[in-house]
Amino acid sequence: MDLLSIESGSSNSASDMGGVCPTGARLLRRVRRSSSSPPSLRGRGVAVASPAVSILDSEGLTMSDREVGLASLGELSSVLSLLGIAKVLCRYFEQEQMDFTGKKVIELGAGTGLVGILAILLGGDVTLTDQPNVVIQLQYNVSKNIPEVGIKRAKVSALLWGKDHKQFPTDYDFIFGSDIIYRPSEFHSLITTLLYLSKQSTTIYFCSKMRKHMGVIDFYEKVLPTHFDSTIVHSVPEQEINLYKITRKEPVA
Repeated sequence: MDLLSIESGSSNSASDMGGVCPTGARLLRRVRRSSSSPPSLRGRGVAVASPAVSILDSEGLTMSDREVGLASLGELSSVLSLLGIAKVLCRYFEQEQMDFTGKKVIELGAGTGLVGILAILLGGDVTLTDQPNVVIQLQYNVSKNIPEVGIKRAKVSALLWGKDHKQFPTDYDFIFGSDIIYRPSEFHSLITTLLYLSKQSTTIYFCSKMRKHMGVIDFYEKVLPTHFDSTIVHSVPEQEINLYKITRKEPVA
């Protein structure tokens, strides 16, 4: 089953949507639960494709020999897992009827850019970031899914946590991350980056699979609380996925 269904009249093309998505005109129709079949987005308004994986048709994920192929089935599994975790965050957007119109948004570790693309379609001014080698796939996905009138609200940039974060603004309204907590050696850099990008009123949403062996639980229970407050706003117990709403701690007087 497809991940997303975008309501756009009789057309399924993002280019026919007309741009900004006000709250009353629901671009995000529903985020469906995945089935045993691989997820597919093309033909339903969001076509996620990349140099690693192309979703070419409604039958599911298709790898192209003309692109940078996956080295193993394990890498394909990782891509599917990432899409599933991002989908949990997207479903939360719908549940809460979130509208990002006029809001400044940044997505960290965007990967396919699924969450950031939805935030753009829901009115946000969004910067999608990841490592330099992922920028091309992000640019491609944005260009395929954002109507021309909305492109001016989309930006794709490389961002290495703890290294070049000071090239970005410090006043984002929202910060998103899906399955970006898995390498303990990067936790300090991530916290440094979050502190720089956020202000007291910034809302951060991180969606993670709670892999203890990757330090995910320690991150949320020990590392994050040094500077941020967090609460679980949604969970998928059978998949061990938690969605956290995070804000900066009040400054000590």
